[in-house]
Amino acid sequence: MRSYLPTPSRLENSLTADDLQSTPATDLNGLSNAVQGMKLNTKMSYDGGPDPSLESPTRSLWLGNIPASTTVSSLNVLFGHFGPIEFARVLTHKSCGFVNFENINSAIAARAQCNNKEIFPGCGPIRINFAKEQSASNTPGANGAYPSPSPDPFVSKSRLDGTGPATRGSPNGTNINVETAAAALATPNLLELREEIEGIVQQFGATADDQVRILDNLETAMSFGSYYYEVPPIPEPSHNRMHDAPRLREIRKRIDNNACTAMELEAVAMEMLPEIAELASDYLGNTVVQKLFEHCSEVTKETMLMQLAPNLSEIGVHKNGTWAAQKIIDVARTPQQMQMIVDALRPHGVNLFLDQYGNYVMQCCLRFQAPANNFVFETMLNRLWDVAQGRFGARAVRACLESHFATNDQKRLMAAAIALHSVQLATNSNGALLLTWFLDTCTFPKRRSVLAPRLIPHLVHLCTHKVAYLTVLKIINQRNEADARKSILRAMFFDEQTLTDIVSDQQCGATLIFKVLTTPFLDESIRPECLENVRNVLLRLKVQPLQGYKRLMDEVGLSTRQGSTPVSHDGRSTSKLRQASGLPHLDTNQNGYSRPHYSTMTPQHQQMEQGISPHLQRNISIDSSSFNPYGNGLVTPQYSHNHSPAMSTVGISPISQQAQYQQVLLAQAQAQAHAQAAQHRPPGFYGNPNNAMANGVGLPNGMVAPVQMMDPYRQHMNGSAMAPPGMGMGMGMGGYSPQQQQGYGNAMMAGMGAAYGQFQMQPQQQQYYAPGQQMGGQRRGLIISTTAVLSLLSTIAIFAAAYLSSLVLLPKSASPKIRLLFIWHAFDALIHFILEGSYLYNCFFSYTTTPTPGLWTKPPETSASPYLPPNVHFLGHRDRLYGAEYGTSPFSALWREYAKADHRWAGTDLTVISLELLTVFIAGPIALWICYCLRRQRADTWFWMVVLVTGELYGGFMTFAPEWLSGSTNLDTSNVMYTWVYLFFFNTLWVWIPGWVLWEAYVRISGNGRFIQRNAAALRGLDVRQRAAGAEEAMAGLAGSTATSSTAGPDGRKKTQ
Repeated sequence: MRSYLPTPSRLENSLTADDLQSTPATDLNGLSNAVQGMKLNTKMSYDGGPDPSLESPTRSLWLGNIPASTTVSSLNVLFGHFGPIEFARVLTHKSCGFVNFENINSAIAARAQCNNKEIFPGCGPIRINFAKEQSASNTPGANGAYPSPSPDPFVSKSRLDGTGPATRGSPNGTNINVETAAAALATPNLLELREEIEGIVQQFGATADDQVRILDNLETAMSFGSYYYEVPPIPEPSHNRMHDAPRLREIRKRIDNNACTAMELEAVAMEMLPEIAELASDYLGNTVVQKLFEHCSEVTKETMLMQLAPNLSEIGVHKNGTWAAQKIIDVARTPQQMQMIVDALRPHGVNLFLDQYGNYVMQCCLRFQAPANNFVFETMLNRLWDVAQGRFGARAVRACLESHFATNDQKRLMAAAIALHSVQLATNSNGALLLTWFLDTCTFPKRRSVLAPRLIPHLVHLCTHKVAYLTVLKIINQRNEADARKSILRAMFFDEQTLTDIVSDQQCGATLIFKVLTTPFLDESIRPECLENVRNVLLRLKVQPLQGYKRLMDEVGLSTRQGSTPVSHDGRSTSKLRQASGLPHLDTNQNGYSRPHYSTMTPQHQQMEQGISPHLQRNISIDSSSFNPYGNGLVTPQYSHNHSPAMSTVGISPISQQAQYQQVLLAQAQAQAHAQAAQHRPPGFYGNPNNAMANGVGLPNGMVAPVQMMDPYRQHMNGSAMAPPGMGMGMGMGGYSPQQQQGYGNAMMAGMGAAYGQFQMQPQQQQYYAPGQQMGGQRRGLIISTTAVLSLLSTIAIFAAAYLSSLVLLPKSASPKIRLLFIWHAFDALIHFILEGSYLYNCFFSYTTTPTPGLWTKPPETSASPYLPPNVHFLGHRDRLYGAEYGTSPFSALWREYAKADHRWAGTDLTVISLELLTVFIAGPIALWICYCLRRQRADTWFWMVVLVTGELYGGFMTFAPEWLSGSTNLDTSNVMYTWVYLFFFNTLWVWIPGWVLWEAYVRISGNGRFIQRNAAALRGLDVRQRAAGAEEAMAGLAGSTATSSTAGPDGRKKTQ
């Protein structure tokens, strides 16, 4: 009997004979798969196609040329009889799919029987090939890409839970949608959450009557469950159809030419009635059906609709029939017609939403208005999760919610459902569109306060998901509902386990934490605690910079040199005083003055950043650790490694680092000396955009004022939270002082000896590099960025608007010169109002706040902005930085792009702002007045032209003259785009054309003057001649009178001679 009974071992955790598998076939089933998995150096990424490198069959089949409407359920039905299926996928955007069988024999049989066969009617034969076996988990490939999901609205709950018959016996036995597999959460039952929905809509501003109607609509929506699984296909066209293509063409031609009377149209409709369902999906017949529904009487339309209604859904998803279906819905007028359409479409509502053509049919029904269009929102409400997963479904739902036909009750109920489904929707790229509508477009109050408590229990899952963490970030990056933001931040940073789980995810979690720490919406009151908590978690996890944590480690003050993570010895985070605008951190001593900055870059990287060759020859004495670091007075206890996190790297001697750094400073000083000699300017001057001096004079005891450096393009810097590249030790950043031009009038500097003068370096000027930056004098990447292209297109669009306005406002008889002048002044006015007006808006309303002086900081001695003189603050705000670089609108991005060529336009340059105020509020209206004068042919037009062009020429001179006189420090001519397009073309355009206008005005005015002079002379000559002629006439009259008197007699009678 002992041979047949289980015989346990004497060890407690041993296996018995019953625990061993009794079927040897189970072991052999996966043998071929295991052998296939032993291949090395194979492509592991998932690219949505068959693997051409496969030489033997696998369990995974790639299906090509499948229709876009294919679902996972249909693949299970078609291939399920070949063997048990592990999972299936459909990539709708590539018209392909994947089926993973549990054993390889099933895959071989399915390929042999179905390859090059027409499985889907009307779509042609499909292609089947073996593919790389994929995991059913939601894990991206090596390229980081996730396959697109395929919505399957009819997967039963038992199969989703892994208990259905198709999944039993399979370790991964659930058919999944790829991007939502991570959210293994049950969708909520809305009927069970009636009270919660009532509370949500009440927060959205619904009254008591509104709440009653909304709950009634909820009951109606959830009570309907007769949704069909799929839309049946259109029947094959009949070969003995009466209305063939030639006859349809003739009917359409007669209708288009208005050759048919109303009675004839009615007769044609009645004649086509038996075939109208088939003709509605025909490529010619659908146009005729549209014409009939457009021109026939309501009785005839109702008769045709009764014949079409049973097939209306099939027609609506057909590429030809959808146009007829949409026209039928558009022309429906009577309640009977609308009700027939609703009854025909409602059972197929889910499938219509998910179809590329059918979703437009559902949207057309919105024009029925409530309550006739309630079935559209009831379908969305009943199957929200199923519809939202689809590419077309999510966008159709968003369009319905944004429609003006949607009532507030419908929107409130849908917004409440979206909030309750928020966790699932956030993890799907299509469903996230509805959350974007909820947070950005929806206007109901307290919507973020409604959403935040529902996300907090699943915060780890959401923050580590590549799509969902963006939703969490949206709630944090807003100021309208501070309570919602604070609740998310408390749950994220002040729960140790939650923060550890989020930071442990190096792809999404670490990125989210970094973005939250660098956002200006993080309250300064809790920022130090957040930084300290993240620092502790990073130290506990012992992360390395190469694992994707470099930016986060730099942000919290952990050194990333040599992959080490030492703690700052002063016990404080260097990020506690970080500006909300993304400015570098200001680490301060206890006496209130800032310490010198230490670069987190290696000496080789610093040399490359300054354009110095990394292969600079060194001698043995410099690299030697026996070099006396105090020989030149540079290294003092204040500069020791105990106070420098960047110098305390494990495995590198601080003394050796100091020596290397001295050599880099020497090379940089030499390079700066050559550059200054070439430009003939002193080392320090006000025109420097960073407003910083090369030495540290100006404060007692050689200390340095905590000046904030501009860092608007953080991603183009070295990623360090401590200082920009090249801002190393020995470089003071004091405020402007006349003494700084004289030398080192300072006890500390004098103690260093004259040799220290060789190590002075000019602060690195802030550069606004495009995506193709410069390094070592060489261009990198492309010159033209996407923002540059869009900016140029906006200018072209403004010119097109000016040209079209000339066509509309000027008479056709206008001369080409008048038309050209009109176009130019219209273009000029639009540029002033739109583009330059947006610049002024950014200067006065786009800003970021800076921390106020506290325990560890003194009030800054110089202006925080590099575009202002010392101790001058724009609009008198000492705690704000204004300019386009802090704006978020598209116009802010446009001016940031132009600021890459002229840095003054990114901030608040007082000269530029003063000129733009005149341009927008005076030159713009004058340009519009000139257009009006040209249209009315007023005589004073040229006078106003002279006034405008004179002001514009003066403005252009004053824009660039101060810059040229100061050495063009704010201009970047590093590539063709900046020099010839931004600076030359767009500025000289307002020189050449105004110059031509000024010349034309001179010619016109001087010509009129000469004409007036000639006319005046002619008038004077005419007047003289007229006076002479008058005198002669008077003399002649007088002479005649005298002769008559001499021939009269004594009686007065004339005597005859």
